[in-house]
Amino acid sequence: MNQELIVIGIGTYKRPKMLEKALESLQKLIIPDSTTTQLVIVDNEENSASRDILLKFDFPFKVHYECEPKRGIVHVRNNILTTALELGAQYLAFLDDDEVVKEDWILQLYEAMKTHKADAVEGFVIYSLPEKAPDWLFKKDFYGKRQRKTGTRLFSARTCNVMISMQFVIKHRLFFDERLNETGSSDTYFFRQLVSKGGKLIWCNEAVSYETILQTRANKEWILRRSYKSGFNTVLINSIRFGKPIAIAMWPFYIIQLFFTYLLKTIKNPPINKSNIVFNKRELMELKGAVDALRGKRMDYYKVVHGN
Repeated sequence: MNQELIVIGIGTYKRPKMLEKALESLQKLIIPDSTTTQLVIVDNEENSASRDILLKFDFPFKVHYECEPKRGIVHVRNNILTTALELGAQYLAFLDDDEVVKEDWILQLYEAMKTHKADAVEGFVIYSLPEKAPDWLFKKDFYGKRQRKTGTRLFSARTCNVMISMQFVIKHRLFFDERLNETGSSDTYFFRQLVSKGGKLIWCNEAVSYETILQTRANKEWILRRSYKSGFNTVLINSIRFGKPIAIAMWPFYIIQLFFTYLLKTIKNPPINKSNIVFNKRELMELKGAVDALRGKRMDYYKVVHGN
């Protein structure tokens, strides 16, 4: 009986210490029965120190290390996707270089994929704040810790903890869109495309990874910038999917949605402290991002590298 191949893909750029922790967590990974696993690391930095880190580990599976010469996260993700295709993988699991996983992480993703006959499965990332984070950050969920029941259908996902059926990728010729290389959200668009083509995308609460929020992201500026990015990319993705005229026509409905969301949050969370003020202001920053995208403004979300 032929064993199915699961490729784990990690993209990295100038974060060797964080990558080392991620790789260390893969040492004791439980591999599902009747499968084999290979690890693909794609580095976006030439002459990187990350290559030497691999020498510290004795993985129970084959490891491929590649350098992607084209700068940008989309090129890294597509390199991983292409390598998985060349290796003949049945499944590809993406993991961010700043995360660590539970021993049964890949097992849970795989079992959820099989049990629910899914085309993609997103796992649960548990975030923790750094010790020196300001007190107001602990009062609201600014980073997304919401759990769902395993099997819940999703309309989009991220590549930080997810498994994809390569058969579906091949059939529908899915790749990450280079037009989103600087702005981010190429993963959001990828999974929206998967769903729009009839793919079944579900949640798996048991496939757990952990991420400690970096000190440089534990602040008001980063939170609001991420909201700005969300609004900017909502318009950009709609322009790519439907064309700019339709994206412009959808714009008033998006404004109304954001405005009423802001009003409801303000009523529920009166602006009496910094936590509530920042939490509510995210909708306004999302609105600003959408306006700037319609005006044709450029955004380079990945210009600053967080972590090391």
